[in-house]
Amino acid sequence: TSLREFTALCRMDSIPLLNYILADNMTPKKETIPSKGEASSSHSDDFDMIDSAAGEKRAKMNIISSMGGASALGKGFSDYASRKFNLSQLRAISAAAHEYGEGGFTLIKGPPGTGKTTTLCALLNALHIRQMNHYFHEVKKLAESYDAVVGKRAALSLSSASKKRPRILVCAPSNAAVDNIILKIMEDGFIDGNGCRYNPSIVRIGRGQSASVKDVCLEVKVESYITLAMDVTKLE
Repeated sequence: TSLREFTALCRMDSIPLLNYILADNMTPKKETIPSKGEASSSHSDDFDMIDSAAGEKRAKMNIISSMGGASALGKGFSDYASRKFNLSQLRAISAAAHEYGEGGFTLIKGPPGTGKTTTLCALLNALHIRQMNHYFHEVKKLAESYDAVVGKRAALSLSSASKKRPRILVCAPSNAAVDNIILKIMEDGFIDGNGCRYNPSIVRIGRGQSASVKDVCLEVKVESYITLAMDVTKLE
């Protein structure tokens, strides 16, 4: 592992995405939270604690707003994220989601047990909701504009809208890491814009999977379709 890391560092100048990796213009602005030491000496300890809690709540709302707020993520997910995650985790989710589709990297680091996998799943949740809302918006526009005269154009619009349906690829350097992410999503699910739990469709690609994620493996899903879909049209 150390040799691979050293070799990668030696070859940094040949990486096409070097500017994205080293760019400093994608660092999210940190929200300042009033600390107990910054409060005026005339304030009581109780007031200081309330002030800090209020400052943290405002900071969380600002971070969620930077991701599009309730209009993009839904009030349910926004409230859930504000309750569930601390400021550090929300900043990581926001930083990774902010540049989505425009390039960029976000490095999330922390000792074992600090919630990195949970934060990653929340990031995937946020991306999935935002993309799904975009997809629904495209379909809604299509439905509102549909009539017999523009039927052909509407069909083309539907084809275009279907391409916006969320498809997120998650990669990891080990089979165990991929399986851990899948298990976390299968156990906790995602939270939609209304605050309700739902399970996204998952396909596990690649060999070396554990028995616990076998049901979502590509080969098993294909075999299931072939077994159940005796009708040729359904099979297609």
